[in-house]
Amino acid sequence: MSGPQPDWRTIEVGGRNVRVMEAGSGEPLLFLHGWGLTPRIYTRALAHLYGEGVRVIAPALPGYAGSDAPPKEGFSLDWYAAHTEQLLEVLGITAPVLLAGHSLGGGIAIRFATNHPEWVRSLTLVDPVGGAPSKFGRRSAGEVMTHRPWYQWAVGAVREADPRLLPRLVPGVLRDFLPSALRRPISMAMSGLTALTADLAEEARELVEGGMAVIFVWGDQDRLVLPGAFAAIESEVPASIVRGRHGWLVSDPEQFGSVLHDALLVHGMLESERRGSAITVDEGTSLATVLPHERRGRARKSPE
Repeated sequence: MSGPQPDWRTIEVGGRNVRVMEAGSGEPLLFLHGWGLTPRIYTRALAHLYGEGVRVIAPALPGYAGSDAPPKEGFSLDWYAAHTEQLLEVLGITAPVLLAGHSLGGGIAIRFATNHPEWVRSLTLVDPVGGAPSKFGRRSAGEVMTHRPWYQWAVGAVREADPRLLPRLVPGVLRDFLPSALRRPISMAMSGLTALTADLAEEARELVEGGMAVIFVWGDQDRLVLPGAFAAIESEVPASIVRGRHGWLVSDPEQFGSVLHDALLVHGMLESERRGSAITVDEGTSLATVLPHERRGRARKSPE
């Protein structure tokens, strides 16, 4: 891999150790990974952004890759959102971030943007949970994400990988999945239940209607996490549909890197247009050009 290399470090957030992968410099992009994985498996895709004026920050979610597990009462999207805010403060981030999340990470991103909109500059959601909750959720049987218990859903997640690419994928998936499953099986089960039962359609709709730049990205063969009620949300930018299953971005990191890069270009264009300085994007345009330095300090919420 050429260009800047990712750096791993351990920081303390709210009294708990968190492993964080960082690379590049410039505008902060916070990437939240999917259930059962870690930031490491996304490294090749995120490398597309390192040298283009983007500082990639990819924490291992609590309970994964050496990050301490949440407290017993912490398996909720509200806890994950509060934890994410603390993380950014510890890292010294002072301006809104470009926020992207995959699967469970996408669900956390929606709740974080809802609870802390002052932190979010734009939102890119890749096959996010929350549009079609499981039978434990409140939707009717025709809209559920799956009728299976979480452990069968976990097996289904593995089966979502493209079988033609399994020889290449298995080492990386096992490196990410097995250590967390063996060390913290209860934590993994509880975070999986959080993903299964997330019901975030109204929150996502309110974010879009409130003017936040939101882009949905879906794999056209994803049988694990369906768009559900997200499909009815009319965002400023139509959803991007790519060919692949739920793990398409792991199976094809080059495509994911390109999709994420293009999503940030779109966010930058929308931002410039809203500021009254529309720009033209040509092939090879750098993100550093389209995403100028965010001069806004993060607007703090007034105390209630």
